[in-house]
Formats: sequence, C-alpha cells, structure tokens
Amino acid sequence: MSSAIIRTCTGLLVILSTLSYSSSSHSNRVGLVSQSNNAVALKIYEALSRKNNKNILISPISLNYALTALSIGTEGQSYEELTNALNTPKDSDKVKRAYKDFTRNLAHDRNLTIATKFFIDNGFQVKDSYRQDISRYFGSTIGKSDFKNNAEPSRLEINRWVEDNTNHRIKDMLPSGSVDSNTVAFIVNAVHFKSDWLYPFDKALTRSAPFHGLDKKIDTQMMSVTAHFDYKSDDSLGVDIVSLPYKGDYSMLLLVPREQRGITDVEKRLVQLRANSNTSLIDMLMTGMYKREIELTMPKFTLEVRTDMKDVLKEIGVRSIFNQGGLTKISDNPGLIVGDVIQKAYINVDETSTEAAAATEHFNVLSLYEEEYVFKVRADHPFIFTINHLESNCIFFEGRVLRPSDTRVHGNFHPASPPFYWY
Repeated sequence: MSSAIIRTCTGLLVILSTLSYSSSSHSNRVGLVSQSNNAVALKIYEALSRKNNKNILISPISLNYALTALSIGTEGQSYEELTNALNTPKDSDKVKRAYKDFTRNLAHDRNLTIATKFFIDNGFQVKDSYRQDISRYFGSTIGKSDFKNNAEPSRLEINRWVEDNTNHRIKDMLPSGSVDSNTVAFIVNAVHFKSDWLYPFDKALTRSAPFHGLDKKIDTQMMSVTAHFDYKSDDSLGVDIVSLPYKGDYSMLLLVPREQRGITDVEKRLVQLRANSNTSLIDMLMTGMYKREIELTMPKFTLEVRTDMKDVLKEIGVRSIFNQGGLTKISDNPGLIVGDVIQKAYINVDETSTEAAAATEHFNVLSLYEEEYVFKVRADHPFIFTINHLESNCIFFEGRVLRPSDTRVHGNFHPASPPFYWY
C-alpha cells in the first residue's frame, strides 16, 4: 500500500509580510488571524475566478503575512484600505501580538514552514522601529543587497532564498529583468507544506481515466481510496463536500460539483452564501459534516501558478499603496510605493511510499451514522479545494482544478521600475 503525499509551497514577493488579529486572550488572537485570513482567501478567490477560466492556486496565509506586515508600516489612506481588506482591527498593537502568537504556534510544525525575509538595498534606510516590529512579531530577517550596482546577483540571491525555503519547489521567483538599479527593497514570504494522507491511496488502484474538463476530456491518472471521511451533501451549493485528513493537524476540503460542468454555478452560489451570512464560509461548509464510508476517486495533479495580485488587490479596495505610498512607518523616503505583488504557488498530489505512523485520535472517531453502502464521490471533473490548519481553522492553500496538470501565469509581471517590490 502506498500513501499519497501532498506537497505545496508558495513564494510571495511583497513590501512587508504579516497578518492581523486582536484579542486579550491567546486563543482569541489566533482566532482573529483565522478570521482575517479566511476573509481575504475568499475575496481573492472570488476575484480570480471571475477574471479567468484557468486553474487557481494561491496561499492566503502567505499573502496575509505580507499584507499585514505591510499594514503596520503604513499610515493614512493606505492603512485604512489594508485594514479594511484584511478585516483587521485598527489597533496595530493587537495585530502584532496576534501574529506573534500565531507564528509561535507554527514554529514546531513539522508539516509547514513559513519564512519571511526583507531584502533591502545598501543605501536604503529602514526605520529601527519597523525593523524591530517585523523581527519580533513576524519572525522576519533583514538582509542587505546591492541592487544599484549588482542587480543580477541580488536577483539570484533572492531566488536562492525562496528555493531553499520551499524545498526547492519554487524556482525563478524573480524573472530576469525584475531587479534593476531603481529597486530599493523586496519583502519575500515563502510557505512550504508537506504531509502524508491519514488514509492513503492504494497505488494498485490508480487507473488512467478521463477527467472531464470544461472544454475537453483529459486522460488523467485517477487515484482511489475507501475510508470513513467527514462528509456532507450540500443541496444549496450543489456539491458533495469531503474532508481528507492528513497525519498532522491539517485536512484538504474537497468541493465536488454534482454536475460535470457545474463549477461556475457553485462559485456563484459561494459568493452569495458569503454575502448573506456573518458566519465564516469555511465554518458553514464544515458544519453538519459526519463520518461516512466514502469511495473517493480523484486525480493526481500538479499545479504551478504564478499570479499577479496587483489588480486583484485593487479590486478588493487596496489601491493607495501602489500610487500614493503612505509607507511612512517603514522609511522616511517620501516616494516609497509598492511596485508589484506576485505570488508563485506549487502543489503536487501524488503517490509515494511513506513510513507508518500512528493515526490521530481525532480522525478515528466512529460515525454516528451507520451506512448500509459505500457512497461514491468522483472528482473526475473541475472541483475546488482548500488545505486547512485544523487548530486555527485557517485556510493555508486554496484553488480549483480545471486541468489536473498545468503551469500558468495569471496576469502580467512588469519588470521593476517603481522602487519597492513585494512578492
């Protein structure tokens, strides 16, 4: 028996990186991080799904690290726009404490690595207060670079750092020409996640079968597993929802439309559901799930997606950082603005040998419902997925699969001309 391993990682170049939360207690602060992160996750997904008919793969937590770290360095209209988009409190001290707690919670997580580094030009001065904040609350390190005189070596240095912190999955984060003598700083956030399924797929059952894409059938390697999964049939959305647990504190939530070409309608209903409720969408999706024996068929898939977030952020109300600046808590440089926000994400779901490990008790709870038959769920057509951290209820990765194997660029990356960049 083989087990399926999921590997995901993302690189994000941004001015600063963080997330925000507020509360007096540790658990409430972490909860605010989750609320902020998940709200942004859905806003970004909605914007991307409207803009294109391609695969989507993003890491909300990576983007939130960057945006929140950026927010504590801004004032005025830029600060208002960022906190509104992030759904975070105006009290930056609460935000910083919350992210410190959240980062500490993940420090010993064997499945996940989050790293942030601030690359600044030798001649660029960052305020000491900002240096201290991003180091103390977001775990960011600061490195000096010579963008003015050695742009290409500096670009390669940043790419190596991203590659090293994503288990060599994210390569060429910065394309040739993206660093020049006008560049003054990069904030880079990298996230890498790797974990084994709790209920492994049997490689002997993998078969070549058609994946029914929106425009054509695609011959795909389809994996199968039968186990007691958390499950829900959602008539209002027209989907079967299955939660696939990992051996750590994570799960993948699959939203499989009942209709082969139903993903567009499902996405529209998700938007309506979020708009008409004050409850977190991820909570609504998971409420009412129960253990049921499921025969699940889904594709092995590999996605590598580079997404230009600048236009998407403008769509959700973040505009001033790109033209007016307002980054006055970072530096006294009056012309400092964000040049671009680019995320590159990678995911690979496949079958490999793994060592045996004890199952977590949480996932061994018996169903309250005794099924007389095995229910079949076939993800052999476009579907939506999220990868969630169970303790915090945070969405770390999310996407949709229209084609099981793909490498895409969403939007256009424009080589550096403004002075400050964010990936």
